[in-house]
Amino acid sequence: METDYVGRRLKYYRELRGLKASELAKRSGVPQSTISDLEHGKRSGDNLTVRNAERLAWALGISLDRLCRRERDEDIRESESEPTETALVGA
Repeated sequence: METDYVGRRLKYYRELRGLKASELAKRSGVPQSTISDLEHGKRSGDNLTVRNAERLAWALGISLDRLCRRERDEDIRESESEPTETALVGA
């Protein structure tokens, strides 16, 4: 099974934050096996409970929308590099 967009994003943000899967599991309260299964395509993001998705997003410091929204991964990465409104206010 190919890793879906939720699994790819989960791994991307976990690595971006410098976290091991075990550390993310501890921070989020989501079993490490669930995280691993998502990242390796053994489990689809469609089968992730809302509660676990919220916990993972919170632990990664991202919105639930950013983790689960059905859009291309490239669009998400590009939007991260754009200046935010708060960044522009302080300029």
